[in-house]
Amino acid sequence: MQWILLLVIIILNVGVLPLINRVYPLVNGIPFFLFWYLFSLIITPILSWFVYVIGEKKHDSELRSAEE
Repeated sequence: MQWILLLVIIILNVGVLPLINRVYPLVNGIPFFLFWYLFSLIITPILSWFVYVIGEKKHDSELRSAEE
């Protein structure tokens, strides 16, 4: 699951660039490319934190099972 989310981050930042490289439509008065860049700057840390939380939970459950 966490690897899929990391792939989503890469696709969000790099893979979609040829599709969104345009000025129009305007979103809140800014070009679409700039809006997408700002959107990815906000979403990337959130997804990265979520991947970290998933990894910590998995790591904790592995430690608990190893102790038993």
